[in-house]
Amino acid sequence: MSTRSTKKLADATVAPPWVALAFAGLNSNSSRMLNRAASSPDREASVVVFRDGSIPTAAPHHLPGLFFAKDILALSRKRTLAYMRGYGLDCDNDNISTLEAQMKLKQHLMING
Repeated sequence: MSTRSTKKLADATVAPPWVALAFAGLNSNSSRMLNRAASSPDREASVVVFRDGSIPTAAPHHLPGLFFAKDILALSRKRTLAYMRGYGLDCDNDNISTLEAQMKLKQHLMING
């Protein structure tokens, strides 16, 4: 196989960027549904990826993991708003209390407790 043919084949097997976003959305919804199904506050929640497909606990975000309701309530205001922006949730910095933002986040992630 020529070098040109190999490059053509490699280019043909690369998925377009929208595919990654579509799978991120599926992963996000699946994780949220798993969290809702596990209604026990003692059960660790699944990680829900951000709207752009990135993982909240990985670079560039480096946010703490949210596995239990207490993890959300322990977040600082700055980190709570960072999570909300990552999930595309409405969070007007000046007009929402930290607790209200945390409750919205908890509801979005479907974490009980």
